[in-house]
Amino acid sequence: MGKALKKLFDSGKFKREELFIVTKATPEEIETSLDAALKAGYRHIDTAYLYKNEDSIGRVLKRWFDSGKLKRKDLFIVTKLPDRGNRAESVEKYIQLSLSALQLDYVDLYLIHTPVGRQDIDPSKGAPGHFPELDMTTDHITLWKAMEAQVDAGRAKAIGLSNFNSRQIKRIWSSARIKPANLQVELNVYFQQRELTAFCKALDITICAYAPIGNPSFPDLAKMISGKADLTFYKPLEDPVVGKIAKKHNKTPAQVLLRWIIQRGIVAIPKSKTSSRIKENFERSDTTSIESTIDAALKVGYRHFDTAYFYRNEAEMGNAFKKWLDSGKLKREELFIVTKLPSSGNRASSVEKYIKLSLEALQLDYVDLYLIHNPVGHKEKEASPGNKSNLEVDMDTDLISLWKAMELQVDAGRACSIGVSNFNANQVKRIVQAARIIPANNQVELHLYYQQKELAAFCKALDVTICAYAPLGSPAFPDFYDPVVSKIAKNHNKTPAQILLRQIVQRGIVVIPKSSNPGRIRENFQIFDFELTEDEMYELSLLDRGKKGSTIANVAIDSTMTNTKCKNCGCSEIDVDPSRGDAVCTNCGVVLEDSIIVSEVQFEENTHGGSSALGQFVSSESKGGARGFGGTFHTGLGKESREITLKNARKAITNLAQQLRTPPHPPPSALFPIFPEDPFLIFKMSKPALY
Repeated sequence: MGKALKKLFDSGKFKREELFIVTKATPEEIETSLDAALKAGYRHIDTAYLYKNEDSIGRVLKRWFDSGKLKRKDLFIVTKLPDRGNRAESVEKYIQLSLSALQLDYVDLYLIHTPVGRQDIDPSKGAPGHFPELDMTTDHITLWKAMEAQVDAGRAKAIGLSNFNSRQIKRIWSSARIKPANLQVELNVYFQQRELTAFCKALDITICAYAPIGNPSFPDLAKMISGKADLTFYKPLEDPVVGKIAKKHNKTPAQVLLRWIIQRGIVAIPKSKTSSRIKENFERSDTTSIESTIDAALKVGYRHFDTAYFYRNEAEMGNAFKKWLDSGKLKREELFIVTKLPSSGNRASSVEKYIKLSLEALQLDYVDLYLIHNPVGHKEKEASPGNKSNLEVDMDTDLISLWKAMELQVDAGRACSIGVSNFNANQVKRIVQAARIIPANNQVELHLYYQQKELAAFCKALDVTICAYAPLGSPAFPDFYDPVVSKIAKNHNKTPAQILLRQIVQRGIVVIPKSSNPGRIRENFQIFDFELTEDEMYELSLLDRGKKGSTIANVAIDSTMTNTKCKNCGCSEIDVDPSRGDAVCTNCGVVLEDSIIVSEVQFEENTHGGSSALGQFVSSESKGGARGFGGTFHTGLGKESREITLKNARKAITNLAQQLRTPPHPPPSALFPIFPEDPFLIFKMSKPALY
């Protein structure tokens, strides 16, 4: 490629400086483009020291901040370390130069622009077209430590990579104290990067796609280099398949290409300086903001809103509530607001801190219900946005002292009532027995295929209400495709989703369906004008699949933990927390450090048409004091069977997930428990950015 370009330049047909003319813009054009983007609603702005446009971006941002139209926290600003800064001693210098140009105190994400470094010489001082020589001493590990120091210093909220391959990523990830939050790479419909995205997903690294609609100038450049007449196959925008889909949805080809990337869970950053295209790229889908979703729900009549500190959407919800309350359309007492204590706050000393943070974000004096989000806690340390890999189980979780701190929030008027989430019967009972204020609610996964009848009856006996999340199943395996549900829906002239919600409500259980689609928000509310018959309720009850029906953790685990007792409370109620690979006392929530769990996992056809993992776990005392999974992990896939010795469950589950990536098996996220996606992050990062 280099020789071909040199030959082309030498021929005089094409000048070296023309190579960048399609991306080069004057400061005035950049400022006009950014103004148009901010007016359209863009909040994720991507730039780099190398682009030489940070000063123009900084001037626009300052105008918006000074006018009061925008707050710094509303924006997600990304910039990058140039290749000639790829050494530890240069990182601070270049991030400070970028911050100075952008007129900011910090950036939300700072990336290493390229894995290959160059000599730290200003290219403008060399001959035209000359780049500094490659730096053969580039050391990614020491470079990353210098990147981590920028987070410690508050100059960057998160750090990541750009144009790195999987081996380079893994090397940094393995030695990192702060894991990479993001990888920015070229990605479009012709260059889908499926292996790299799967690799990064396994490490909890988000992907950001540059050139998401291809490079419009590339075919013309390639034509000049190769001499071939027809290179339109390099133009995704002109692909007939893209055109057909665009026509079907009444959208432009560019909007279809962007939507395709976003539906893969990848951030897209299309580049444009044309106001009409900037607006068009933003209108690529029906994605709505959290505030507009709350508006739509309030207009329909919803008054019960569920959120959590972990979801990172409390501030947006608070803005929406404030508008309604200030307008006089709504009174505070008409709302029922629920939020949750994060697992990193599962200790008595942290409860007040986190509820105050939630109240501040929600702009409220109190919440109606405050829940402990999970029975198992994590150590309280800063996590990179979108990166959960540095979560570490807190061995000192004490549910009783934690509950007493929850009770103090009621005493202080910060919560009207308190409850739990994802707690099993033993954990609920233990808290009830020690409580001064009984838990008002237990929020759990509950739907047609996972009806939780025993847990619901148990909680009812203790006067603990049940709230069902994921009441329609998961997007991967929605319950409304069941023929029995379709038949009943037809009888009542209702949608299958309405039947599923009505069945739960008629059981006396609260439902919290999730949607950002105004039509579905309205539809989900319209379930109070009909009633299912006794026979229909009976038919639906027969569809319960027990643990096999769970869509959040589709791993049915039967634990037979023998000769193992909890050193905290002395009971033998030991179970396995599959989402973390730990042996946990179901009575007090303490994680056991001295268990070896030998697990045998067999696969059988499940009701979803794929494979379901059924686990048998037995435990013996560990002489070496190892925590979590150890010993032998048996897997059987079809006729093949193999034995793997592992130190922990995470490796076992990851290896199994890799074996199940291909059809007819469901995706690993459907088979194995994972942390719930962060709705705030999806919302913030799914918005396209401007170079």
